[in-house]
Amino acid sequence: MEVRMEEQNVGAFGPLEFSHPSENVYSYSFRSEVAHCLFCSDMFKLPEERTYFSTHLFVHHQFEIADMEMIANMSKYCNYWRSRFLAEPPNKICSRMLIDAKGDGTCVNILVLGKFIPEDKKLREDLHNKQMMWVLTQKINEREDKNFSRKCLLCRLQFKGCRADYLSHLSRLHNMQLGQPENLVFIDDLLNCIETRLESLHCLFCNKLFKNQTVLKEHMRKKQHKKINPKDTEFDKFYIINYLEMGKNWRQVKNEPDDDDDDDELSNAENSDRRVSVGNWSDWEEDEDKVENPVVCLFCERSSSFDEIQSHMNNAHGFDFTRISVDMDFYHQVTW
Repeated sequence: MEVRMEEQNVGAFGPLEFSHPSENVYSYSFRSEVAHCLFCSDMFKLPEERTYFSTHLFVHHQFEIADMEMIANMSKYCNYWRSRFLAEPPNKICSRMLIDAKGDGTCVNILVLGKFIPEDKKLREDLHNKQMMWVLTQKINEREDKNFSRKCLLCRLQFKGCRADYLSHLSRLHNMQLGQPENLVFIDDLLNCIETRLESLHCLFCNKLFKNQTVLKEHMRKKQHKKINPKDTEFDKFYIINYLEMGKNWRQVKNEPDDDDDDDELSNAENSDRRVSVGNWSDWEEDEDKVENPVVCLFCERSSSFDEIQSHMNNAHGFDFTRISVDMDFYHQVTW
């Protein structure tokens, strides 16, 4: 079966370069990319319309791109092959496959493009390597930037400094476990994503909707949901491990034989430090018969049960938490 092609609106093939945004590197946010069909003028917004794109290729052009979701830059990938197919027919390059599309025994002959074709594999590797260099550059810039400024997601603190200290603040004082700073990238976008979810009254971990912030905070505290769900692929782009190997995300890397267990730090649900918050009073409320973690004094390194620490702070530091919080409702104690 011959694949039809249209030569109009085909851009000239050029070098595979990632164009960096002109604005400040830290204001970058993840945007959809537009990919042209390899054979016609139709365009698709990815990743949102990936399924439509794949269906379009199959139905209208009897064509399939294998492992499309693992290609680093679909826009440049498609531009390459659009130009390439003008120089040489796709049936001279691609593999053929018989597919029983309707399940009635009637087979359809389609062309398949994938990394099993040396030229395609080389293209995917090139795109992956350029993406990796871009991600590492972004990571270095974030690590070296000392002018980061942002209000805490969970308290009134207006933080200034570096991103690693901000993440440490979330971990130590609010028990929000997002992962080690060295494993994260595009941190500003990660925090924006979390803030949007919390402001919309959705739990960070289970994404369940709640009627107000008080109920949401209590749910996240009791269920230990102050962390990212490793099954939530929306957050994959914020972890370096997902960029290391071409065509593999952290789940596939983790399941490989002899994989380093340290990589599991991405799944915060599995490796949470379970440290008790000293900045969010709701995290201090533990069952009397079962205190999983000691409470740390606000003024020194001493740790013990909540009642003992209250007495210690009163006697050693002149800080009477009971008296200060007597007129506070639950919400004010949480955000105090």
